Amino acid sequence: MKKRQKIETGCVGTLGALFLGAALTQYISLGQPYYEIYVEGEKIGSMPKSADVEKLIREAKRKAMKDTKGYMYLTTQADYQIKDKLFEPMMPVEEMEQQVAEKLKQNKINEKISAYTVTTEDFSANFATEEEAMAFLEGVKNHTEGGGDFYVRFRKPAGYEGAFMADIQKESQEMHGNDLFAGINAQLLDMEKEVFDEKNYQEKTGILAMDFADTVFGYENVVRKEELADASASVEEVTKEKETNTIYVVEAGDCLSIIAEKFETSVDSIMSLNELSGEDAPVYTDQELIVAVPRPDISLKVSQGIVYEETYEAEDQVIKNDGWYTNRREVRQEGAEGLRRVNDIVVSENGIEISRITEHTQILREAVPTIVEEGTIVPPSYIKPLGGGRFTSGYGSRWGRMHKGVDWATPIGTNVYASSGGTVSIAGAVRGYGYAVYINHPDGRQTRYGHLSKVLVSPGQHVEQGQSIALSGNTGRSTGPHVHFEILINGSQVNPLDYIR
Repeated sequence: MKKRQKIETGCVGTLGALFLGAALTQYISLGQPYYEIYVEGEKIGSMPKSADVEKLIREAKRKAMKDTKGYMYLTTQADYQIKDKLFEPMMPVEEMEQQVAEKLKQNKINEKISAYTVTTEDFSANFATEEEAMAFLEGVKNHTEGGGDFYVRFRKPAGYEGAFMADIQKESQEMHGNDLFAGINAQLLDMEKEVFDEKNYQEKTGILAMDFADTVFGYENVVRKEELADASASVEEVTKEKETNTIYVVEAGDCLSIIAEKFETSVDSIMSLNELSGEDAPVYTDQELIVAVPRPDISLKVSQGIVYEETYEAEDQVIKNDGWYTNRREVRQEGAEGLRRVNDIVVSENGIEISRITEHTQILREAVPTIVEEGTIVPPSYIKPLGGGRFTSGYGSRWGRMHKGVDWATPIGTNVYASSGGTVSIAGAVRGYGYAVYINHPDGRQTRYGHLSKVLVSPGQHVEQGQSIALSGNTGRSTGPHVHFEILINGSQVNPLDYIR
C-alpha cells in the first residue's frame, strides 16, 4: 500500500509542475516567440504572441488622445518586434495598453489647425485663412509691372467642395484666367477677317490681360501650426528667379548666341547642358536643346499691346517679256521705302516673349514698288566644241598680247561641234584664224572656231547644238594642230570657260 501511494504522489507532483509551467508561460517566455513593444525606440515591455498587437497600439493611441480637442496628431509612434528569448517577463494586455498610452502622452501631442493650401505643379504653401492665401497671390501678381490694374479671384470648381482655382482679371473682364487668354487668342486669329475702321480705331496698348502661367489650385486643409507660411515672406521667395531647365526647339536662323540672348542665359551654359564642342557648334532646325531659364516658382503670363513705327518695302512688280531671255532684266521704276504704324499684341512669361501677332497696321507713307521687266525665255546653253583634246592655252595675256579664247591641242581632222544652236555668219578663211566658222546665237552672243582644216557649213545655215560644223586643223597663225574657241558678248570676247558646261 505504501509503495502505490508513493507512485501516485509522484504523479501528482509531475502534473503540478506541468500546470505551473503552463501558467508561467503567460508571464515568462520559455523560448516561444513574443512581441516586444516600443515607443520611439524605447522598450515598454513584452507580451505573448497570441495577443492582437495592432489592436493594442490603436487602442493605446485612442486613449492617449482621448482628452484632446480639435484636429490632433501624435509626433511619436508605437512599434513592435518579434523576439524569442528565454525567461522574458510577459505583461498582461490591459497593462501594456495602458503603459503605451501613458508613454505616448508623455511625448508632444500637436493640434492641427484649419488652413488654406495654395499649390501649383512646382510649389505649395499653407496659409491660416483664405484672406491670407488671397493676399499671397495678390502679392505675386503685384510683383509684375502693371499688376496693380488687376485682381486675383478665387473660383469654386463644380464638384470640388472646399477647393478653388485662382485667376487674374480686370474689373471689366467677364472671362477669367485661361478662358480670357483663349478668347483673346481666338480674336487675334480672326484679325485678318476683320475690317478696321481706320478713323475710329482705338489702339490697344498697355497690359491687356494677365494670368498665372500654370494652374493655381487651392483647398481647405488641416496642418500643424508651424507649417503655416507668412504671405509677405512667401511672395518674396516665389518671385525670385531660379534657373530651371527647359527644352527649346531650335528654329530656322538660330545659333547658340541668339538662343542664349533669347533666354537671358550664356552660351557656355547651353554648351555645358548639351555637351556641345564649342560656341560655333552647329545647331539644326527642330533640334531639342536643354536651356537653363531664370524662372520663379509661380510665373505670370502677360498679354501686352505695343505700338511702334517701322519702314517697309513694297513687293517688286514684275513685267514679263516673252521676247527676252530670262537673263535679261531692266528696272523701269526704282522703289522707295514706306512708313507704317503697327499695333502688336505680345504674350510673354517672366518677361520672355512667347508669341506675337499684329492686330492692326496704319500706313503713314505708302511704299513705292520697284518695277522691273524681265524675260521669260530660257537662254541657250554652251558646250565644249570638241570631244577630248588637251587644254593648252587659256583666256588672257600670252606672249605679250591678249589671247581672246581657249585652245585644245587635237589631231588634224577631229570633229568640231557647234557649242550652241544658231545661224552661221562666216564659214571660210579669216585673217589670223585660218579656216574659221562664226555662229550667231539667239541670245545675242557669238561663238568662233579657228585654225580648221575643213569647213562643213555655209553662211546663213542654221545649226543645232552639238552638230558637226568643221574638222580641226593647223591653218592661219598656228603653232600646231589645235582648235581655237571664242565666245563674244555684245561684240567683245569673254572667257569661254565661264560659260561652257
